[in-house]
Amino acid sequence: LSKKCDEMERRIKACQERLTESEQYSRNVNLEIKGVEKRDREVLPELMEKIGDVIGEPIARADIASCHRVPTRDAGISNIIVQFVNRGKR
Repeated sequence: LSKKCDEMERRIKACQERLTESEQYSRNVNLEIKGVEKRDREVLPELMEKIGDVIGEPIARADIASCHRVPTRDAGISNIIVQFVNRGKR
Protein backbone atom coordinates (compact mmCIF):
# COMPACT_ATOMS: atom_id res chain seq x y z
CA LEU A 1 0.00 0.00 0.00
CA SER A 2 2.86 2.35 0.81
CA LYS A 3 4.47 1.67 -2.59
CA LYS A 4 1.18 2.45 -4.33
CA CYS A 5 0.87 5.68 -2.40
CA ASP A 6 4.43 6.71 -3.31
CA GLU A 7 3.79 5.91 -6.98
CA MET A 8 0.57 7.93 -6.98
CA GLU A 9 2.37 10.88 -5.38
CA ARG A 10 5.03 10.75 -8.12
CA ARG A 11 2.34 10.64 -10.81
CA ILE A 12 0.45 13.54 -9.26
CA LYS A 13 3.63 15.61 -9.08
CA ALA A 14 4.43 14.85 -12.73
CA CYS A 15 0.89 15.84 -13.75
CA GLN A 16 1.14 19.08 -11.78
CA GLU A 17 4.43 19.93 -13.48
CA ARG A 18 2.98 19.26 -16.94
CA LEU A 19 -0.05 21.39 -16.10
CA THR A 20 2.16 24.26 -14.95
CA GLU A 21 4.23 24.06 -18.15
CA SER A 22 1.06 24.02 -20.25
CA GLU A 23 -0.35 27.05 -18.43
CA GLN A 24 2.90 28.97 -18.91
CA TYR A 25 3.00 28.09 -22.62
CA SER A 26 -0.58 29.25 -23.12
CA ARG A 27 0.33 32.62 -21.60
CA ASN A 28 3.24 33.31 -23.93
CA VAL A 29 0.96 35.25 -26.28
CA ASN A 30 -0.22 37.51 -23.45
CA LEU A 31 0.99 40.98 -22.59
CA GLU A 32 0.19 42.73 -19.32
CA ILE A 33 0.00 46.52 -19.40
CA LYS A 34 0.13 48.45 -16.14
CA GLY A 35 -0.59 52.05 -15.27
CA VAL A 36 -3.21 52.92 -17.89
CA GLU A 37 -6.08 54.69 -16.19
CA LYS A 38 -9.56 53.40 -16.90
CA ARG A 39 -11.88 55.74 -18.74
CA ASP A 40 -15.63 55.74 -19.07
CA ARG A 41 -16.81 53.70 -22.04
CA GLU A 42 -13.30 52.66 -22.97
CA VAL A 43 -12.88 50.26 -25.87
CA LEU A 44 -9.73 48.33 -25.14
CA PRO A 45 -8.95 47.21 -28.72
CA GLU A 46 -9.04 50.88 -29.78
CA LEU A 47 -6.78 51.74 -26.85
CA MET A 48 -4.36 49.03 -27.97
CA GLU A 49 -4.27 50.54 -31.46
CA LYS A 50 -3.39 53.92 -29.94
CA ILE A 51 -0.69 52.39 -27.74
CA GLY A 52 0.73 50.67 -30.82
CA ASP A 53 0.88 53.99 -32.64
CA VAL A 54 2.70 55.61 -29.71
CA ILE A 55 5.33 52.88 -29.49
CA GLY A 56 5.73 52.63 -33.26
CA GLU A 57 4.39 49.08 -33.53
CA PRO A 58 1.03 49.02 -35.30
CA ILE A 59 -1.55 46.83 -33.58
CA ALA A 60 -4.64 45.93 -35.58
CA ARG A 61 -7.79 44.49 -34.06
CA ALA A 62 -7.09 41.33 -36.04
CA ASP A 63 -3.87 40.94 -34.00
CA ILE A 64 -5.82 40.75 -30.73
CA ALA A 65 -7.53 37.54 -29.63
CA SER A 66 -8.85 39.08 -26.41
CA CYS A 67 -8.30 42.13 -24.28
CA HIS A 68 -9.62 42.86 -20.80
CA ARG A 69 -8.82 44.44 -17.49
CA VAL A 70 -7.97 42.39 -14.43
CA PRO A 71 -8.52 43.57 -10.88
CA THR A 72 -5.57 44.40 -8.68
CA ARG A 73 -5.18 43.55 -5.02
CA ASP A 74 -5.38 47.16 -4.02
CA ALA A 75 -7.89 49.71 -5.24
CA GLY A 76 -5.46 51.10 -7.80
CA ILE A 77 -5.55 51.04 -11.56
CA SER A 78 -6.49 47.64 -12.95
CA ASN A 79 -4.03 46.11 -15.39
CA ILE A 80 -4.85 45.25 -18.99
CA ILE A 81 -4.22 41.77 -20.31
CA VAL A 82 -3.93 41.49 -24.08
CA GLN A 83 -3.87 38.10 -25.72
CA PHE A 84 -2.44 38.30 -29.20
CA VAL A 85 -3.31 35.96 -32.04
CA ASN A 86 0.34 35.03 -32.41
CA ARG A 87 3.42 35.30 -30.26
CA GLY A 88 5.36 37.33 -32.83
CA LYS A 89 3.16 40.36 -32.33
CA ARG A 90 3.69 40.35 -28.59
